[in-house]
Amino acid sequence: MWVVRSRGGRLSADDVDLARLGGRLRAPIAGPIEWHREVGSTNDLLAQRAREGAPEGAIVCADHQTAGRGRLGREWQDVPGRALAMSVLLRPPPHVAAHAGVLPVLVATAVAQGIGDDAQVAWPNDVVLGGRKVSGILLEAAWEASALTWVVVGMGVNVRGAPDVPPGTWPVGVLDERDPDPSREAVAGRILEALAGRYSDLCEAGPRSIVTAFTARDALAGRVVRLREADEVTEGSAEGITEDGGLRLRTPGGVVVVASADRLELLAPTG
Repeated sequence: MWVVRSRGGRLSADDVDLARLGGRLRAPIAGPIEWHREVGSTNDLLAQRAREGAPEGAIVCADHQTAGRGRLGREWQDVPGRALAMSVLLRPPPHVAAHAGVLPVLVATAVAQGIGDDAQVAWPNDVVLGGRKVSGILLEAAWEASALTWVVVGMGVNVRGAPDVPPGTWPVGVLDERDPDPSREAVAGRILEALAGRYSDLCEAGPRSIVTAFTARDALAGRVVRLREADEVTEGSAEGITEDGGLRLRTPGGVVVVASADRLELLAPTG
């Protein structure tokens, strides 16, 4: 099922056919879809839909976000009509909620899978192509007491243009550097198909397959990195992730697991 709600003029760029995109969806990511010309934030709009009772698999997309954001409240900018701004609603059952820590890695791996064979995942939530960041992910959750009730998965992909912003850990990249005419509809369809598959794997078999899929696309493997979390700094060689989504680092004092970081710096490859 797909639904169109347009605001502010023409629905979307010519590369998006919602009927065709809706036909590619499969459970548990089966819509409905909303595609807007402009919104403040697709995450905010889908969170509102979640509070109104939207089903798992509901999707909100937009040609342009005026208040897009990334992790830690950082601003996410896009080029109107040339980026993919998409949010998906998950309602994890209790046995999946127990593995919520791996969800950012799961989503990033699915986005990389949808982008192409050479796309990599940079822990915790970036997707890089040819050493350039082409996508970022933001997950926002709601809890009742200690129970996870829903998760909004936000994804931004630079498809046919990238904003002029200062580089972070990775320089900014765009898909049309590799593909001269990428379709946002095709990219969205592949990502949603991959996300449905990876999320189903987690629901049915637990996080081990997610760790395996991440490992095959790990952009940090063998890299020496510096992680900052508040006033704490950890340096070491990246050695993959745990089933809880934490990053393993080999330090002079042994292997440590870092659950989150405010900032990641690439120092050097090993060897």
